[in-house]
Amino acid sequence: VLIVERWLLARIRNETFYTLRALNNRLWELLTDLNNRPMKSYGNQSRAERFRMLDAPVLSPLPLVPYEYTEYKAVKVGPDYHVEYDHHWYSVPHELVGQRLSVKVGQTIIQCWHQGHCVAQHPRSQHKYKHTTNPLHMPVQHRGHGTWTPESLLDMGGKIGPFTGKVVESMLKRKAHPEQAYRAVLGLLALQKKYGRERLEKASQLAWHYNTPDRRFIDNLLRHHRENQELPPSRQHEQSGVPPIEHANLRGPDYYH
Repeated sequence: VLIVERWLLARIRNETFYTLRALNNRLWELLTDLNNRPMKSYGNQSRAERFRMLDAPVLSPLPLVPYEYTEYKAVKVGPDYHVEYDHHWYSVPHELVGQRLSVKVGQTIIQCWHQGHCVAQHPRSQHKYKHTTNPLHMPVQHRGHGTWTPESLLDMGGKIGPFTGKVVESMLKRKAHPEQAYRAVLGLLALQKKYGRERLEKASQLAWHYNTPDRRFIDNLLRHHRENQELPPSRQHEQSGVPPIEHANLRGPDYYH
């Protein structure tokens, strides 16, 4: 390569080119000349002759399908039976929730593989923070709802209880795009199956009053059976809506200002 580079540069160093096409045409002309020049160390055979004699007979035909750069990524299926690649979420069969998959990413197609089998294939999307969902991947009870929306998630949280609904709303509002919170929200709602509606609502109430409306915090409360702990008196008044006791011997808030 270095020999070719020096040989070509030596011949065009005093020439002027005004277009890339003109330069390429000139280089191709000189390269053809170089390849046809006899080489004394090879019995006056040229590079072109040696290529036809040694290399060409053993070359394989080009593949019918052009090579496509492919990327692989290990992912875990979320509670919403979607996997994430480049801030976009693609569905897989809902039976694979919690499983580890390998995502094969091409220029136009994304494939999801599990234990050597392709379990899902989607057109690759360039839309950030969106979902691509195959209805056949959804549980039967979800197919009537279509894709998730903030409204549908708020409705599901509200059906569990008012504080669960507030936590869901807070989780959605904390993200620049509500879609970014879908996995966490669905993970929160899935706790109902494991711990029951009543316990989830109590844990959501604690999380709300401690200003920690977070799925991990609520899950931790439930795992350690801490959702029944007492709220501070001031928090209890907020929760119950009962005004604080008024008495002549009790100092009001103005006393401290």
